[in-house]
Amino acid sequence: MDAIEGLQNLEILRIYKSSMIKFPREIGRLTQLRMLDLSNSGIEELPSNIISSLINLEELYMGNTSIDWEDVNSTVQTGNASIAELKKLPNLTALELQIRETRKLPRDMQLIFEKLNLFKIAIGDVWEWADIKDDTLKTLMLKLGTNIHLEHGIKALIKGVEKLYLDDVDGIQNVLYQLNGFPLLKHLHIQHNANMKHIVDSKDRIQIHVSFPALETLVLHNLRNLEHICHDPLSITSFGSLSVIKVKNCIQLKYLFSHTMVKGLSQLSEIEVCHCNYMKEIVLKDNNSSAYNDTADEKIDFLLLRSLTLEHLETIDDFFSSTNS
Repeated sequence: MDAIEGLQNLEILRIYKSSMIKFPREIGRLTQLRMLDLSNSGIEELPSNIISSLINLEELYMGNTSIDWEDVNSTVQTGNASIAELKKLPNLTALELQIRETRKLPRDMQLIFEKLNLFKIAIGDVWEWADIKDDTLKTLMLKLGTNIHLEHGIKALIKGVEKLYLDDVDGIQNVLYQLNGFPLLKHLHIQHNANMKHIVDSKDRIQIHVSFPALETLVLHNLRNLEHICHDPLSITSFGSLSVIKVKNCIQLKYLFSHTMVKGLSQLSEIEVCHCNYMKEIVLKDNNSSAYNDTADEKIDFLLLRSLTLEHLETIDDFFSSTNS
């Protein structure tokens, strides 16, 4: 890196799929950099005060790396960079970041997160970077073991997220209302949560909002106390873009769709339900739902459905039933 002195006007630097383990401190002198890409590299050691010195950075990509971030709360300091250095980058609008140890995420990141136009951020030790599709511009993968909408500035990211993964997140029983809604969300994957009872629970709410209007894919895995995907009433335009639903090992779930939910599923093309021990039917018809929908007695058709998988449903009686039957 002796030639770094001759690159003072460099604006774009990619160190992609490199076997380099320690990031050169000399790169901190390239203060005109607007884009730095360390994706898929072998870099593990990133010395402190390098990233924060690149004050003109607009794009920073560090996905699929094993960088050993400094824990700012630890009494033992290693000299590595901390994620808090990102707060010194006033122009940063695009960020790809993988944090395997949740404790190394500072709690006051809201100001930097709310400026991001593009982001792919994985927090926790359960995620594979390969799960993130390149065409998804705003992706958030979380395993925090804490109340995510109150800490770490995560709330700023959730407002505009398009693809959201949640794993073992404490304190969330009703996803839609506790996390302030998801008007732009296209893909939702929730797994390993013992407390979650509803994805949408609007039963006792005076005003019924449109739920997940842009959602295309819903995956629910190992939510052992999930009772309803939607606890009615529900706006007829909710879930209007849903194409794929996959549910596995949700042992308290007795039906997949309520009648008011299913009326809006005009785009549904794939249903997969596995290992839901108490599942009785796929669609539960509520004869009282006419209070919210005058077409309660209409025939239900899944005209675009191309794939249906029902596996290890030991108590299922029917595809469609009535609460009064």
